[in-house]
Amino acid sequence: MSQVSEADRMALSAGRLLPHPRHHVRCRKEKEMEYKFTTDNFETEVLGSDIPVLVDFYADWCNPCRMMAPVVAKLADEMDGRVKVGKCNTEENMQVAQKYRVSSIPCFIVFKDGKPAETFVGAMSGSELKRKVEQAAGL
Repeated sequence: MSQVSEADRMALSAGRLLPHPRHHVRCRKEKEMEYKFTTDNFETEVLGSDIPVLVDFYADWCNPCRMMAPVVAKLADEMDGRVKVGKCNTEENMQVAQKYRVSSIPCFIVFKDGKPAETFVGAMSGSELKRKVEQAAGL
């Protein structure tokens, strides 16, 4: 089942926005999609997680963010069960982005035990991102 923001729902109904996998919440059965973190679920899904969490702060208009999207999706598959991997749209969830002082995107924050453990900014290779996440998560 998907969760679409009210703004996206209105844009979809007006024909201004095409459905995109990033607009869907990861179903526990689907391993090919990362989680979608929002202001509403951030505390439960990220801060309350019993495993480390990688949050990719992004915006739809950001070209480096678009370049990283398939890298993050692949990492979500590779680290499934060890690290929860997901995305947080900074424009739709400004409170979360401001709380964690996200000023440049893409911005990746690894949360461990409900607290930010490490922050990385900018596009990078999949192997570099994986290495950094594993190191920050203590894997």
